[in-house]
Amino acid sequence: MASSDEDRMNRQRADRIVVSTTIPVSLWTFRRELVKDLVARSHDVLLVTSPGELLNRTRDFTGARLAAIPMARSISPYADIRGLTLWIRLLRRERPAVVMAGTPKAGLLGMIAAFLTGVPRRIYGLHGLRLEGSHGIQKAVLWAMERVAFACATEVYAVSPSLRSRALSLRLGHSHKINVIGAGTSHGVNTQYFAPCHPDPELARRLGIQSGTPVVGLVGRMTADKGIGSFCVALQLLKDQDVSVQVLVLGPQDEPDSVRFTRLLMMSRHRIVFAGSAYDIRPYYALMDILCLPTRREGFPNVVLEASSMAVPSVTTRATGAVDSVLPGITGLIVDVDAPDQLAAAIASVVGDRTRCTQMGSSARKWVKDTFEEGAVVAQIVERVTRPGFQRGVPSSR
Repeated sequence: MASSDEDRMNRQRADRIVVSTTIPVSLWTFRRELVKDLVARSHDVLLVTSPGELLNRTRDFTGARLAAIPMARSISPYADIRGLTLWIRLLRRERPAVVMAGTPKAGLLGMIAAFLTGVPRRIYGLHGLRLEGSHGIQKAVLWAMERVAFACATEVYAVSPSLRSRALSLRLGHSHKINVIGAGTSHGVNTQYFAPCHPDPELARRLGIQSGTPVVGLVGRMTADKGIGSFCVALQLLKDQDVSVQVLVLGPQDEPDSVRFTRLLMMSRHRIVFAGSAYDIRPYYALMDILCLPTRREGFPNVVLEASSMAVPSVTTRATGAVDSVLPGITGLIVDVDAPDQLAAAIASVVGDRTRCTQMGSSARKWVKDTFEEGAVVAQIVERVTRPGFQRGVPSSR
């Protein structure tokens, strides 16, 4: 009887998957459809993230179990040791067959704990490289953290081809361990939800959007890594060339340097509209003629896929991750990183040609539907996580 009970427990644990991100919003944004699909396939999924908003909502949406472990986003030795200790205790109790952890701190702590407790499959989701925006000692520390996470993982999935190439060039791991699922992205985009729609004249009126002047959208954090400094210079160049645009800024401006970049934008002599955060971003995309992402680094920019799905072309850079999000000259334009003259020329060429802008938007919509549909992307990830042989794996008893 004891042997039978042990066999049953081992079978249950062979179906057990831990999915983790550092903060709840990342779990909700990047992993909710994946987790929901895994639960629907009768897997016992445990979500691990820091305490915070969206925890209960994510649990209710997915049907998964939940465990909260405080994880500091920044480097914090005391907090990180405490977090790692809690991770080890959790995995010793749960003994899962798979730990899938993404975003830097959850990836690091989750992979170390999974390695130390003998979890058979340790999947590190590489969503980006913070070290690309760092320098000196901080960059060295971040590189070392990535090396440890890669070494502890049995598999690494990068969210874009260029991110995989960058990881290899930095010698973070071996080529056989690092893969990209499909064409990339963390979860794709729901093209039925993000579908083209007519601009809302009442929303435009409330925001002060003027009719007849092209609207350039900025979605996300106003911070150095997003290339906002280069964008501000590009706006000045556009004004010098008598090209007028309106800039619609969407997102929380709570980074340490957000105030400085907000002031620079306001000095650009163009109309700047700060819309703040919005639960439903679709009406704001519908007001944009183009999306601009002048970023210096990404994993794979979801905002470009969302805008493309709504038939809004994008202008972005050749930065890691961003370069994979646009088909140059077809769904948008790509310029060099920190090249405001190229950025200004690209924006002017698209907003100055309504026919070209519309054609690019239509092509962007088709490309996203064919390549990045959320259901298809999630299905590919599920197939990798539960690939043949998964059910036969029995967790270590360590």
